[in-house]
Amino acid sequence: MKIIHIHPSLVMASKFIAPLIDYERYIGYQSQLIVFKSDKTNQSHLCFDLRVNNLNLLIEIFKFIVFLRKYQPDIIFCHNSTQATIPLLFSKLLKIKTIIYFNHGVPYLGYRGVLKKILYVIEFLNCSLSHKTITVSPDMKKYLDNIKPNTYMIHHGSACGIVLPKNSSEKKLHKRKTFVVTFVGRLKLRKGIKQLTEILDFFEKNRMIKFIFCGFSNDEFYKFTKRRFENLECLGFIDNVNDILAESDVFLLPSNHEGLPYSILEAMLNKNFIIANNIPGINNIVKNNYNGILINNNDPKKYISTINNFINNKIDHHKYSNNSLNTVQKYDRNKFLKEYHKFILNL
Repeated sequence: MKIIHIHPSLVMASKFIAPLIDYERYIGYQSQLIVFKSDKTNQSHLCFDLRVNNLNLLIEIFKFIVFLRKYQPDIIFCHNSTQATIPLLFSKLLKIKTIIYFNHGVPYLGYRGVLKKILYVIEFLNCSLSHKTITVSPDMKKYLDNIKPNTYMIHHGSACGIVLPKNSSEKKLHKRKTFVVTFVGRLKLRKGIKQLTEILDFFEKNRMIKFIFCGFSNDEFYKFTKRRFENLECLGFIDNVNDILAESDVFLLPSNHEGLPYSILEAMLNKNFIIANNIPGINNIVKNNYNGILINNNDPKKYISTINNFINNKIDHHKYSNNSLNTVQKYDRNKFLKEYHKFILNL
């Protein structure tokens, strides 16, 4: 069986799609990754720049069509909501046997106005052009089924499950002079940057707290917010964020839109205390007062008061971290991949 996965970003594909491809090859399938931007140091993928704003889009589409006719895949997985439409469309026109739209989240939920409507239309097209849709959480399935009832969720959800360590080392809690508060995400307003800035502003003079943000640099954050904070360090993109989370105490996710946030699973695995926005996708993982705290209306004051309660030992971190570890067990990658194989066999 020949399988193709298409994702616009090699970085994201390396994290979320590579485990699927490795497993497909392990069980004997021919599996290939296509991305939109090439990396000359990595020859494990093909590149066709199918971005809408590419000036050479027609040429890239032609090359893509030639490749599909030659390769003749049995299954095509198109990942990423906003960039999946073009490969889905031409896969449909070429009558590929099985076309799967792999939805990692429903972006229109995080926006308002005209942009929300545009993103909704894109979801409608993606679902309509595919034979089946896979998504990552019960909430995303509910929204996508309202568009077209062909949505599947493998195992408990997520893109590829998470690798669980054989032994969970005991993390020392509340033994440091400085508490580390971490955020992982892109530098976008919909990721809660406004809320993070207000939180930083409140704790700016507090020497008990150090903030570490992953996903963008100090200079990028300054250009975006026009603010610098002495107790903040922005580390840019991190290949192994677990190294950071292993030294972190609190994990924040004030995002306005998430499918099923992998960063929360990683933070739970590292026994971080989770504080996150109470929205669909996030609240599929985080249960309020069980394995984290959910903040209604993404209120910065509630984040601040919860962080204060944590550093003043008013929160039983052991209880939350133990419940978090129980939650993460549901997303075991080995179990996910076995169910993923069953999904492929039933296509």
